[in-house]
Amino acid sequence: RLRSVLSNTMVLREGTPWLALGSPGNVYCTVPQVLSNILDFGMDPYDADDAPRCLPYADDHTISIESRVRPGVADGLARLGVLLNPLPAYDYHMGTYQMSWRSDDGVLHGCTGPRREGVAAGF
Repeated sequence: RLRSVLSNTMVLREGTPWLALGSPGNVYCTVPQVLSNILDFGMDPYDADDAPRCLPYADDHTISIESRVRPGVADGLARLGVLLNPLPAYDYHMGTYQMSWRSDDGVLHGCTGPRREGVAAGF
């Protein structure tokens, strides 16, 4: 059987749709990373998608991570005994997000990330 998981996700603010996003790539780990960048760290949605991402910690003590991560991160993980499996700067399997959101002034915005082809458009 073919299995396909898409990350259709909507975030409400005070009961009103505020952010909608979706991606076809490794959504079990990329959705939490993108949402955390936006909700916990206050990043702009495009910057949250553009930030380096990683796969979960593996049984062999490795983390597969996009190679754009800051140099000090790799050193810190090595001191903890974690091995890094460097991925391309923008790994296709990490999924590009397509997002739309409403800013505080009510203006609608949209973006698509750099890992795959796409374009944000409006009417």
